[in-house]
Amino acid sequence: MKLIDLQRYLELYPNNHPFRSCIWDDYVLRPAWIRRFLRLGKLRAEGVMMYAGRRCRVQHEQRVAWLMRHGWTDAIEIDIGVPSLGCCPWINTDDGNHRVAAALLLGHRSIRATVSGEVRLIDEILWKPTCIDNSRNE
Repeated sequence: MKLIDLQRYLELYPNNHPFRSCIWDDYVLRPAWIRRFLRLGKLRAEGVMMYAGRRCRVQHEQRVAWLMRHGWTDAIEIDIGVPSLGCCPWINTDDGNHRVAAALLLGHRSIRATVSGEVRLIDEILWKPTCIDNSRNE
């Protein structure tokens, strides 16, 4: 587990951006709604089942708001595949999409991650030894 540069990761893998890509079903998350849920205290501590519909979108946004309020200590999990062998996952964040969204809205520059895939890419692209650790609750 290491710190990665969050913006660099999303530049390289734009399909993982929670506010620009349809990670969850057929919609993107709405930052204004997340901030509103945070302000109103409408938070969701538990995870969200994957199913279509407006209610699901709201639950995902409330989950992000909860993370913004309470923080997290676990790393996200990323699989960058092995592009040299033609294996390129469409969505690379296996676990941690809500944490990525919360980190972006909180203005974090980096996030803790465990990364699997082509070692050359992990070493050359993702690891940033100068990243600031923005994690909370540790």
